[in-house]
Amino acid sequence: MLVTPAAGLAQQVKIKNFKEAKNYLKNNKKGEVDKIVGKLTPADSVEKHYLNGMLNKYAYEQDNVKMYYGNKVDTTAVFKTLFNMYEQYEKAYPHIQQNDTYAKPVTGVFQQYQNNLRIGGNYFITRKDYDQAYKFYSLFIRLHQEKLIAPNDSVMNGVYGNAVIAASMSNRLDETVRLAQLAHDSDHDSEDIDFQLCDALRKMNRQEEWVEAVKTAIKHHPEQFAFYGMLIDSYLESKHVEEAMKLADDLLAVNEDNYLNCFVKGYVCQHIQDYDCAVEWLQKVISKKNDYLPALVNLGFSMVERAENVEKSIDHFPFTPEEKEQIKTLYKEAETILEKARKLSPKEPKQWAAPLWKVYYKLNNGEKLEEIEKLLD
Repeated sequence: MLVTPAAGLAQQVKIKNFKEAKNYLKNNKKGEVDKIVGKLTPADSVEKHYLNGMLNKYAYEQDNVKMYYGNKVDTTAVFKTLFNMYEQYEKAYPHIQQNDTYAKPVTGVFQQYQNNLRIGGNYFITRKDYDQAYKFYSLFIRLHQEKLIAPNDSVMNGVYGNAVIAASMSNRLDETVRLAQLAHDSDHDSEDIDFQLCDALRKMNRQEEWVEAVKTAIKHHPEQFAFYGMLIDSYLESKHVEEAMKLADDLLAVNEDNYLNCFVKGYVCQHIQDYDCAVEWLQKVISKKNDYLPALVNLGFSMVERAENVEKSIDHFPFTPEEKEQIKTLYKEAETILEKARKLSPKEPKQWAAPLWKVYYKLNNGEKLEEIEKLLD
């Protein structure tokens, strides 16, 4: 955040070389301004920041002229020059904001190039230079907070989302949390922001905050199972099965017609190895949304486990013809479901290949078994 100086301080700051530097740059005499800046001491730091801002603005605009005429420029360097301009002017601004002679050119530049500052962040994030991207986005958000730039809500949605990703990917966990919470406070939200917030809190072992963040994410994005899965997996990992089941039952109490609520119940039942219950609820998911891949995969797995449990429960050998037919029917049901999952997601064998291999093995389907074994290698 910019710090507003004590009352009256702004009038005390005078950019002694303002007009001279402005005229030099107007006449393309950048070297003369460099000489002026070189003579300034730390005591003149405000003026030094201001004139450096002018120099970077001049350099940035010269690069834009080159690009306009088709000359080759170093794009990375151009964006860094833009950032340096904003950074230097930002440092000077609190001390000159009450003097229109100096402040108006700065606020004009802030607004004129605000979109380029955002594009600079996008440029670095696409190149996976998350450290640089974070700096661009955090500066953009800071200027927005200070009302020095006025982007629309659509732009801010993208900036907040990318800022959180850049902070997370550059391992700035505290900043990831801060920026995500700032986005929420500003009514800007997305799945990506909530994913990064939850991930950061988990990595920082802030368990209570993490649980609340996941619950909030579920409210924000009721169609995104990943958030339910995070919470359920956490409960199951900590052996708090009753809490996982309570979450599932609470969701069903709110809306049993919602396919995701049914899936949560089936998912919990599957993980406590109550496969009959899992099959019941996962079949309800398929009846509501027959192409929901996670439900198909988990239903197929649960059907395989149920069939194996039936086999294990028979304490004599050989099985009777009726028992053999019952077991075969159970595996055939699993085969139908898993082959549908395969058809929906043929390029993701990790989702369905292992349980489907077991089905083909139990059904003695050698040709298909050999095909699946190749996928598992």
